[in-house]
Amino acid sequence: MALQSRLMSMEHVGKSWHALEPLATAGSGDGLVGLRVDPVTPQRADVVMFPARELSPSVPMVIQQSPPSARILSSPGFGGAVARIAVRLFDSDGNPARLETQFQNPQNSQWQAAALTTIDGVPAASIPLLSAPPTGATHQIVWNAAKNLAANFMGTVQLRVRGSDFSDIGNWSDATPYLVDLTPAVDTDGDGMPDDWEVANGLNPNLNDAAADRDGDGSTNLEEFLNGTNPNDAGSAKYSPASMGLMRSSRRLPTKRSTTRARSFQLRPHLSAD
Repeated sequence: MALQSRLMSMEHVGKSWHALEPLATAGSGDGLVGLRVDPVTPQRADVVMFPARELSPSVPMVIQQSPPSARILSSPGFGGAVARIAVRLFDSDGNPARLETQFQNPQNSQWQAAALTTIDGVPAASIPLLSAPPTGATHQIVWNAAKNLAANFMGTVQLRVRGSDFSDIGNWSDATPYLVDLTPAVDTDGDGMPDDWEVANGLNPNLNDAAADRDGDGSTNLEEFLNGTNPNDAGSAKYSPASMGLMRSSRRLPTKRSTTRARSFQLRPHLSAD
């Protein structure tokens, strides 16, 4: 991988820093190197180096990063044992973020962690990084409500979410009411998919077609149901990961305000979250 050098101004407003680390330089003290990403073109990262002479411990400054914010969308506002929830995630710096979800049972005032199954079709246990541009991005989460609530539960719970990135943890969103119905669903063919879901998605409620793959995306109809994806849309199983899975640091190191230019490098080929 070649490093391509060029000079650029130190106008970093609106950019996000995914790593800032001290860089030892011979005879002139420690410099600073960081990965900078422009949310407009997240597929490219600049490796920016600040020479030691540009840094001044006597004039402290921190590169401030804002934590992400999140909110639950009003639709869909109800679900069953497998409850689908739409969440909007924002970050003014454009940093990728992770999502945390809690619920409050009307019989218990305590907030509890929601047992999520998937986030954008990806196993929630992997705690995926999600895109969070300043303008916001919508993500789909699937909650295993049957695991958290009593059998045959029917009522309204409160849900809340919050995002976190390498810099900080955001605040909890306002509580959002969500109707959960765990009363037994009719499943005539016993294939694990409720009749109403099969009918709504063009499947036969009288035929065990759990193992079929209607849209040919590699996921069975039953997996599509459990993951909250569309069995008629091969693209619905694809998720929206953060475009940059770069190394992260929570350090905030002192730098000097300056209008001089720093040397930067461009990484090629493009980095990805793989």
